[in-house]
Amino acid sequence: MPCATGIGLDIATLNGLFKSFEQHRGDSSRGGLGLGLAICRGVIEAHEGRIWATSAGEGRGSTFEVELPTTRAAETDAQPFGGTYVDSTSEEGIRSMRILIVEDDDDTAAILRDLLGQEGHALGVVHSVREAQRPVDKPWDIVISDLGLPDGSGFDVARHFGGVTPRPRLIALSGYGSETDLTATSAAGFERHLVKPIDLGQLRQALTL
Repeated sequence: MPCATGIGLDIATLNGLFKSFEQHRGDSSRGGLGLGLAICRGVIEAHEGRIWATSAGEGRGSTFEVELPTTRAAETDAQPFGGTYVDSTSEEGIRSMRILIVEDDDDTAAILRDLLGQEGHALGVVHSVREAQRPVDKPWDIVISDLGLPDGSGFDVARHFGGVTPRPRLIALSGYGSETDLTATSAAGFERHLVKPIDLGQLRQALTL
């Protein structure tokens, strides 16, 4: 039952609430990209669950409910390498790859780490161009990089790994996906351009191509 306090939501708003770039409009709006709830839905659906919202109307509060199937927790080990490193084994026997995630948003990085860790890949997570350029003992098979980073951009990451031997496959991650954006990332050496919020199916497909 919806709570009695809070800004609430107009009934007509509920249908599009979990769509990308959808935002509440009003005096209490806090800005942002409008990706938070869409990302939440993507993560929950990737775990075969669902999320929904109810509200009695503006000024009458809102309730968000999540339903998830129960499952045995995945076991992972973390090792520092200058970022966060996770090495896990997939129950389905999927070939494990070494994947570097370059993402300055903690929530997005955690989502990628969770999804890819469950797929059985060895992961490195860093938050800047400088950290991505640090030497590692073994080469990365794939680098997934956000385009907007605090000390540069994903294009700087692409230029760095373009000169690394063996060269890893490059996947761009962005909140935007126009033809101009796709052309720019392709010219920079990215093989795929994924648009936030992350779609697990598209992510899996990008890794296997």
